[in-house]
Amino acid sequence: MNPTDAAAHAALEAQFRQLARALEKLLSVRVRLVPVRATFWRGRARDAYNQSLRDLDGEIGSAIELIRMAHRGTRLAIAEVEGRG
Repeated sequence: MNPTDAAAHAALEAQFRQLARALEKLLSVRVRLVPVRATFWRGRARDAYNQSLRDLDGEIGSAIELIRMAHRGTRLAIAEVEGRG
């Protein structure tokens, strides 16, 4: 592997590991941060709380999907660099 590809490979490997850690953290945060629906509030307050939870879960889910896509893209880039020899 030429020096440029070796440097790119090392950077991609580091990025791959960082993305894996970020994904793991977000998945963990999602479980801890987004509780089950409210059973202790009533009426409009309960509806607003539950909607906020759905919104929060959706935002975290979007972030998780973006990181998964970046992780997969990084894996493909690593394979491409490795394929060049």
